[in-house]
Amino acid sequence: MNQHSQDTIISAGLVGTGKSTTSLLLKEELNGVRLGTDTIRTQLFPNYPDTSPFENAPLETMWGTVLDWLEKQDDIEHLNLLVAMTSTHGIILPDSLRERANPFLDLRAKQSAQTYAELLDWGEQYILSYAGPLILDATFGRKEGTSSRTEILQRFAKYGNTYLIQFTCPEQIAKEHIRARGIGKIDPGGTLARDPKIYDHEKEKYDPISIEEPFTQIIAYNVATQEVTVRAGLEESYVLNALIKLSSALRDKTIKI
Repeated sequence: MNQHSQDTIISAGLVGTGKSTTSLLLKEELNGVRLGTDTIRTQLFPNYPDTSPFENAPLETMWGTVLDWLEKQDDIEHLNLLVAMTSTHGIILPDSLRERANPFLDLRAKQSAQTYAELLDWGEQYILSYAGPLILDATFGRKEGTSSRTEILQRFAKYGNTYLIQFTCPEQIAKEHIRARGIGKIDPGGTLARDPKIYDHEKEKYDPISIEEPFTQIIAYNVATQEVTVRAGLEESYVLNALIKLSSALRDKTIKI
């Protein structure tokens, strides 16, 4: 069995910072397994609708249309449309529609919690079954609580080493990355993650990562500069070495992100 087969690598950071693209490259470099919330949501809620018919409609018309459509669907997998229109576009619901929208917003919160719970459950199954390290890829913006960085440590540290990679880049670059994906369709993550406003929405709720968090190693990676630095723990590790190798290839344009 691979000597690192029960290690867990956490890929954490705000949308647009390059964590998912880099974690996919890291998975290949380390011959590991990557699980992300995008993968889990696609499995749990596969049918996301197109938001483009509603984008240019007046607010009252858009919300009335969206709510009517959602009520007819009566299906949790379509609730992302409603949330996308609020959180990523900065829309405040008109009072006339707020009461009707609350049940959908409550269900969307449950869907998000289910996605993170499944991510950790699937992760534990994989880490005991595959001969390679496990990479968990999500925002992981909370230090405490359900599906937080603390819970990950409690669940996975007993199997092996735990590494945390904090992905960062200047806000303008992150928003450019998001915008470059194009606007108009729900992505596998279940939100309009192609709208730069989602960066601000995530940033408001993000708990900065502290060097006191007891991971085996905390690595900071800046996708804009390809700078890799160790913030806590071991001075050298196979995870750090792999990330340095990838960053060198990115800097030399051998591969693109």
